[in-house]
Amino acid sequence: MTNSSVLNLSNSTYSLSIQLSLNGFSFYITSNTGDIVSKYHESNDTIPFNEQQLLEKVSKIFDSKPELQATFKSIDVIYYNELFTLVPKTLFDEKALKTYINYSVKTLATDYITYDELNTGIINVFIPYVNVNNFLLEKLGEFNFHHSSGILINHVLEKEKYSLTKKVSIFVAPNQFDLICCKGTDLLLFNSFKYTTNEDVLYYLLFCLEQLDLSPNQIEVELINTISTDLFDLLYTYIRNISQPKIEENTIDVLHLLAQNEA
Repeated sequence: MTNSSVLNLSNSTYSLSIQLSLNGFSFYITSNTGDIVSKYHESNDTIPFNEQQLLEKVSKIFDSKPELQATFKSIDVIYYNELFTLVPKTLFDEKALKTYINYSVKTLATDYITYDELNTGIINVFIPYVNVNNFLLEKLGEFNFHHSSGILINHVLEKEKYSLTKKVSIFVAPNQFDLICCKGTDLLLFNSFKYTTNEDVLYYLLFCLEQLDLSPNQIEVELINTISTDLFDLLYTYIRNISQPKIEENTIDVLHLLAQNEA
């Protein structure tokens, strides 16, 4: 990894990816060849930040990391939270964003609601952290921002587009994990679950398999990112056909890589 002190801050060949959640945040700076030239990660796995604390943390990082003052050819901001809902494009009305998300998320009058159109006729309606978003707009100018669920769905459906069988993929982050079930490009289920123990992850996974009428002894389950050995061993006890990610996906920062692959 290149030290930030040798970055040419006026060189616009760099790409910046920022990932934000109430459990932590990180950034990746990559060169035009895809090499990681600088990265930073800070997490709080015990007591989550509130939005004001997250803003204060991000503001301090911009003051202390000179590489964030570089000129970037592309900037992607990823929000990782449970503040989203999926709507079929055929039923979507841009004027009804709050109505859609109120079915699954308690909203406030001050919430900013937006959406992404995914690659397979799905609209992802979500709430970014608006104060952090406004701060980044002041610091960086225009940028693309997405919800993590859309990035994960696009990745899995593209990967499975020629598959004729059902498959389950899971992405495990601190205190939250995402489950995707699809058959080819048909999305059968996407959901996010809060958890505190490894047993919670196992419970929700087995519950979803039961609801989808899928046998734990037969269904193929693939991990999108690496997980702890203890959690993998627990899942493997009940789900025999479970696999770790390939070498190129063997990173806790997989969302950064997936977002940049989409750009």
